[in-house]
Amino acid sequence: MAQVKLCLRCGNEFHPFLGRLESQKYCSRRCAEQPRNPLRPLTSEQVAWLAGVFDSEGNVMVYVRPKYKNNNLRITITNTCWELVERLREVTGIGFIATTRYDNPKHRTRYNWIIGGTNARELLRVLSPWLIVKRDIAQQVLDAGPPAHWTKVAN
Repeated sequence: MAQVKLCLRCGNEFHPFLGRLESQKYCSRRCAEQPRNPLRPLTSEQVAWLAGVFDSEGNVMVYVRPKYKNNNLRITITNTCWELVERLREVTGIGFIATTRYDNPKHRTRYNWIIGGTNARELLRVLSPWLIVKRDIAQQVLDAGPPAHWTKVAN
């Protein structure tokens, strides 16, 4: 008798593929590709503040990997102030923070707020009307369509 599991995203019951009883967590690719934590609704003041921080400290990276038929979009905001980077994560509800420490005492610890995939695309869509410095790159990424259709790095 085949075992039934519950999808971690939608809660529906499904039958895992053969040999994947322990590893399969989602009922479909659609459930697996949905962001775990969607972007929270933001006020216009929060969007303007976030756009200012992104314009000055942010970075848009597009990884095109034709060998693996996989493309990734990643947004990072890097700063040496932990409170700023933590506030970005609190306001939006997305992303994670990576820490880089240096052996040289002259260098301060660096904090990277990193957002990828669907959340990165949604964040660019929300911020694009407010952006000044990075408006062109944001529009390029948004106009390119889904990441599967990207053929060159837009940065």
